Amino acid sequence: MLAGLPDDHPSIRYYDGDYPGVETTSIVENLDRTIAAQGLAEDIARFREIAGQFRGRVLEIGCGTGRVLVPLARDGIEMTGIDISAGMIERLKARLAEEKEETRDRINVHVDDARSYGGESGAFAVIIIPFNGFSCILSQRDQQAALENAARLLMPGGRLVVDVVNPFVLPLNGSGAPRPFFQRINPETGRTYTRFAAMGPIQGDQTQRLFGWYDELDEGGLVHRTAYELTWRLTFAPELSLMMESVGLDVESVEGDHRRSAYGATSPKIFLIASKPR
Repeated sequence: MLAGLPDDHPSIRYYDGDYPGVETTSIVENLDRTIAAQGLAEDIARFREIAGQFRGRVLEIGCGTGRVLVPLARDGIEMTGIDISAGMIERLKARLAEEKEETRDRINVHVDDARSYGGESGAFAVIIIPFNGFSCILSQRDQQAALENAARLLMPGGRLVVDVVNPFVLPLNGSGAPRPFFQRINPETGRTYTRFAAMGPIQGDQTQRLFGWYDELDEGGLVHRTAYELTWRLTFAPELSLMMESVGLDVESVEGDHRRSAYGATSPKIFLIASKPR
């Protein structure tokens, strides 16, 4: 999650409805067709595969409310999660209170910054940055610092995985006024809401404004509108590869989705796997 957002920011309050976990949501109606376009339908399976291949501790950077972290911990994997948002971590801890004790015992979570998280060097077999979490770091310098710290935390022979949207499939000149994106049920209130979303034009520093509003319908039929605004920084595949190499990691593969498809200009994702030399 982005730094500096208040804990009651709409993107935090609506997070579990906007980005439902296929293995953690209690509202199956939210698992609609849009989650495939969002990149949520199959990513857990891919992270599970990688974590199972390189056995050891796993660090998730930008763990949010545990959409990926909790299912992997249920599998028996020792998980550490960090997120710069205290609001996100608070929601994750509330979720963990409902998990089995054996799952909770495998999870450590912290409010921390990817650039400066002081974990033990070489402690993790796998480090994952799922679902555009890397894009929430808003400058190339800070993204580079986060990768440098991740390389330090990774054990020799370990893997670092970054999963971001492919900028080529976005409206780089902006998308105009907000339009309905999807309709979901708010897990907190049980009310139906519609998210209206738009993008501004990409800037020279590769940042892009995301904005819109939520319309939530209450029991009396009244609509409650809440505006939101965010910024992310897009990264292109060659740039991301060079950043990995600059921190001493070897780029093992660049995939275009969660099914191991080859990356291309029309791929929905950049799913990059890098390894730390032994």
